Amino acid sequence: MPSREKVLPACLFLVLAIVAYLLDFNGLYGQDAHEYLRQTQVFYARLQGLPVPPAGQGEVEFGAGFPLLGALATFFTGNAVISLQLISWTSAALAVHFFLAGCRYLLPGSKTESRFLFGLFMLSAPLFMRSGLTSMSDMPALAMALAGIRYSADAGEHRNGRLLLLAVLTGGIAVLIRPAMVALLAPVLGWAFWRLFRRRQLWAVSNALGLGILISGIHFWVKQTVHNATSFPSVLHNWSFFNFFKRHFSAETGILDYTLPNGIHILSPLAHHGYFIATFLLFFLFKKTDLHLDVKRVLLCGLLFYLVLIGGLPVQSIRYLLPVWAVGLWLLYPAWDRFYAYGLYFFSRLTNILLLAGVLLQVAGIVWNFRPLKTRHDFERTLARQLKDELPVGSTVYTMDIDISLKTYLPDMQYRNIWEKVYDSIPSGSYFLFNEPKMSQQWAGRNPMINWENAQKKYQLMTVDSFPEGWVLWKISQ
Repeated sequence: MPSREKVLPACLFLVLAIVAYLLDFNGLYGQDAHEYLRQTQVFYARLQGLPVPPAGQGEVEFGAGFPLLGALATFFTGNAVISLQLISWTSAALAVHFFLAGCRYLLPGSKTESRFLFGLFMLSAPLFMRSGLTSMSDMPALAMALAGIRYSADAGEHRNGRLLLLAVLTGGIAVLIRPAMVALLAPVLGWAFWRLFRRRQLWAVSNALGLGILISGIHFWVKQTVHNATSFPSVLHNWSFFNFFKRHFSAETGILDYTLPNGIHILSPLAHHGYFIATFLLFFLFKKTDLHLDVKRVLLCGLLFYLVLIGGLPVQSIRYLLPVWAVGLWLLYPAWDRFYAYGLYFFSRLTNILLLAGVLLQVAGIVWNFRPLKTRHDFERTLARQLKDELPVGSTVYTMDIDISLKTYLPDMQYRNIWEKVYDSIPSGSYFLFNEPKMSQQWAGRNPMINWENAQKKYQLMTVDSFPEGWVLWKISQ
């Protein structure tokens, strides 16, 4: 790999670390990041043979890989929060490394400068940078998926059994981290297996299958404390082809309304400020011959399978499309290379202006997309500090959404999640932390609103304090 391409992943790691330090951002925001931290701490205790708390109701919704990696890293760092941050930063660097390696493989005749700029284009996506800064499974899953695809392509082309093992290992880790990655990886892994099987490399094929079974066993070991651990996340049970045409959903996540139907939403990486608002322009330089390689057609199949999976879910999340961004750019790399080669040769001034404008747009997009995360992160820490001064140690707090972050910053309290079930009675002296403006519409007729309405009818509620974004703390009395 040319030296410039070696430096880019390392520079990205340093940039993420410096930004996190300067912004005092520990990677935690919202329910999912704090739940990954909690599971990391639980797995760390399990690996030491210590007793662990019973699994929560929503634990089956999360892939096992990310918190398990966090637990293993904690043996070296001694701090689970730092471990998850390091994994995210390292994963971002690895994602860039394997993305550039894929560009070299798919278009070996391209210039180093072209690949380097394309790598910068890929990592400059605001959603990519945001995922690299947060303690979530998005970036580790992407890095391992890109590695699995890269090794699968090499194993299939060169019929190399050692590379097939690496493909199964990295691809298996990607699926452990994010089960949906199986749709993206299955075609290219299957293609590699078939190519080696046809060459009668049965020993390599059997070893790779054995490794896959071993990785599956790790999943069941990690999830053995979870009731019905073999089941899929609840959102998959509601998968439907008709969801492609819907933008209003009613599921376990509440009542959700979106601007676009799923079938259009899944195409967001083509024109979205979270990626790049003009990615679709590369299609003007695209040629049918860009897909002449078998491996490219296999990649396209994986991309389509993944889009079908995501499009049929009763929920929209722009984060789920991060693999679409990276793999889609691989397929569009020849178009980019034409833009780079012809643009700089025939229209150098215009091309440089377009590149500069793209940089400015991406910087603005990174700030715009990261700001809500930093706001939520700061709110969680501030709320925990204020509640620490207002609540007696051991107080019982009925709430949701914010409870998982309070468990991180304020572990000396007892929390009752009002989403999990309806509470027939609430002891006097307990507290109710609720955001009625935020939750009244999404959770109408569901457990959170039923619990809130019951509390208003059955008990006297005394306002203790009000917080930003509509949160209010109430004390319950008979």
